Amino acid sequence: MFIVFKRYTHSFLATCISVVSTLFYVLGGFIAIGYILDLEGLRRDMSLVEAILAAAVFILIGFGAMKLAERVALRKQKKLAVRAGASRQAAGGQAASRPAQSHQAASTQRPAPISGDFCPKCGLRHEPGDAFCARCGAKL
Repeated sequence: MFIVFKRYTHSFLATCISVVSTLFYVLGGFIAIGYILDLEGLRRDMSLVEAILAAAVFILIGFGAMKLAERVALRKQKKLAVRAGASRQAAGGQAASRPAQSHQAASTQRPAPISGDFCPKCGLRHEPGDAFCARCGAKL
């Protein structure tokens, strides 16, 4: 659900934006509920149209802020994936410079078990070669 606060483990900025968006949702809800229950004489101070517009504005700002948080988190995730890919390529270049094993030694080794099909943190299935989880951003 898009209304609740979401913690992005790999992006502090996105988490802060998510908190702000949740506050806007809450403010919009307070205005709507306050008008309905006539808290603090809200009906005297503003008309129904003003209350609806004020609540809608706060909720729309909250929605926009949540979308911004998702974009910031995705951008950070892509940046981390590029860094991980660059370090993987550097490590691959070092591995290629090592002498090759003999054919007999290679045939006696068992293939490595498939360990990276699911995120260890949230359990989301991912594609081979992904460096970070698309849902929670955990390193794979």
